[in-house]
Amino acid sequence: MNLKDDTVYSYKLDRTFNYGFNVVATAYWSKYKKINKYASITIAEIQQLDKDRFVFVRRMDGRGKTAYERIVYDRRQPQILSDLFTSEEEGRSISERSTYSWDSANEAVNYTLFVVKEKLPRFIRSTIARWGMHRMERTLQKLTT
Repeated sequence: MNLKDDTVYSYKLDRTFNYGFNVVATAYWSKYKKINKYASITIAEIQQLDKDRFVFVRRMDGRGKTAYERIVYDRRQPQILSDLFTSEEEGRSISERSTYSWDSANEAVNYTLFVVKEKLPRFIRSTIARWGMHRMERTLQKLTT
């Protein structure tokens, strides 16, 4: 489930969260509880891949466009992988990939964001990414205090 070695991405961001994987996963899932006032979000598919992995696909309709997010939760690794794409033909037009993976040596969760197809200026995209990480950090602090 890695990006191909020849995939060109326009932006990459790394971050380490010094929390347990279960805490980070709980914070990640909590972002789906909130109502989005800019888009209609539905679950398009849920599937159990095997005893340790499940996948679900969120469909987001807003401003005349439809996007999908395919999320794979793997409790064996442990890892959360998310692909954002704009076509029902999954994987054909991935615009963004993010991973949250457990680093047992450092007892932390490594987050990596790859932006493959950039439609926004780099400054705006990096600002949005930093805002998302700040929001995740605040959620983690709330969960652990």
